[in-house]
Amino acid sequence: MGMVSGIDTAVSAGSKTSAGGGEKAVPRWSRKVAVDLVAILDVLAVLVSSSITSYLHESLGLVVEGGEYSSFQSALIVAVITHFMLVRGKMYDTVAMGHFPLDPVRICAAFLVGLLVLWSLFIAFGIYENYPLSWIPIWFLIGFALLIFERSFVQWFFTTRVREGYFRANLAVYGGGIISKKLHDHLLNEVDGIRFLGVFDDRQNDERIDTCGLKLSGDLNDLIQMGRDGLVDQIIIALPQSAGLRINEIARKLEQLPVHINVCTHLASDVVDSALRGKDLSAIGPVGLLKIKQKPISDWGPFLKRMEDYCFASVMLVMSLPLAALIALAIKATSKGPVFFIQKRHGLNHQVINVFKFRTMRVMENGPEVRQVEKNDSRVTSIGKFLRRTSLDELPQLINILKGEMSLVGPRPHALAHNEEYGERLERYSNRHQVKPGITGWAQVNGFRGETKDHDLMKLRVMHDLHYITNWSFWFDMKIILMTPIYGMINRNAY
Repeated sequence: MGMVSGIDTAVSAGSKTSAGGGEKAVPRWSRKVAVDLVAILDVLAVLVSSSITSYLHESLGLVVEGGEYSSFQSALIVAVITHFMLVRGKMYDTVAMGHFPLDPVRICAAFLVGLLVLWSLFIAFGIYENYPLSWIPIWFLIGFALLIFERSFVQWFFTTRVREGYFRANLAVYGGGIISKKLHDHLLNEVDGIRFLGVFDDRQNDERIDTCGLKLSGDLNDLIQMGRDGLVDQIIIALPQSAGLRINEIARKLEQLPVHINVCTHLASDVVDSALRGKDLSAIGPVGLLKIKQKPISDWGPFLKRMEDYCFASVMLVMSLPLAALIALAIKATSKGPVFFIQKRHGLNHQVINVFKFRTMRVMENGPEVRQVEKNDSRVTSIGKFLRRTSLDELPQLINILKGEMSLVGPRPHALAHNEEYGERLERYSNRHQVKPGITGWAQVNGFRGETKDHDLMKLRVMHDLHYITNWSFWFDMKIILMTPIYGMINRNAY
């Protein structure tokens, strides 16, 4: 059984060390993004072949009535129909990246259907006389040749990248037993581009668990650490169906990681494949899987979000330079100390980053104990009160965005001391670190910012952050950005 879309990996930066130990780490590419790019190349091949056809006819003095605009319209119609036919012909398979489809018959048929539809439209609207009789045959020959050349290159390129591990998903299993053994045997030779990392279980005693000959790679904490190090793309919980409470407990602890999480089902893989395969059901070899968590911001998401961050942060940084200079002068004129305050906070996947802020206080708390700012706090400087209330103290974090450590929109990062405190008090608090922290966020524009002494207030903030992570989209980010100047910058809770 082939790998289904639920196993596709999102674009990641590549890990510091390979899961196999000693091998050179490589970036991991999204299969969906790669296949979407192939679709774009197919459309471009049709459009380029149309342009070449136009050039050849013009060089022979055979000009199309209506000019380049008419030719482009015709090319666009054929390109769209050809793409649709290639989709129907299953020529964009995210499973077979190692032998990506190159089927001359299907490519020929798809392109030919597009041309025949176009010619039918010419006849229906009585404009076939605007084109030379040689137009369609020559376009077909050139377009078919370009499509075959492009697809041959794509097939070679993908095959090479598969061998190098660019499309490989690193899979770990929690729970030793027969299911883990089945997965291991199926993926022994990296079948379907999935790499079996190992089996993890807290039952380390051989008398309590039958590993079926597999050596345990560690316990739950080891698995979580590997996830935080970016070494895992997919986790499968392989516990007996009767262990419902234990499965729920493990899943809650693993959901803080930005990975796909599946639970083994009692359904056989052939049943899943024939009748029930859908958004939440899939299979790897003989093992049926139920998806309980999707990796957030995957496929095109990281690219869109990075472009969003770069574009907005670059423009905002340039526009805010005069204001930043005035703020720096005001800070130096009203209190002793540096202009900037750099505090260690947790970023994506709990990685520690240095977050920049304009200094608003007379102290530089960055240790194991950081007291939250309260109303009428004597530590806050006169200019600091204004900066904090208007959120202008966050302006230097545009530098963190350009460094790739933060995003414009995301859960607000907290001091390390506060993270430890709330991580112990709130069960799902750590789930906020599945994405990069942001300057503004869904919680902030809904009024949850500033002091959070109240346990329920922090719980509501976390709920809003998790809602954002689960429902992220480019348009959701745009909504939050537009709401920030109205609801997110000035708040009575920001002291």
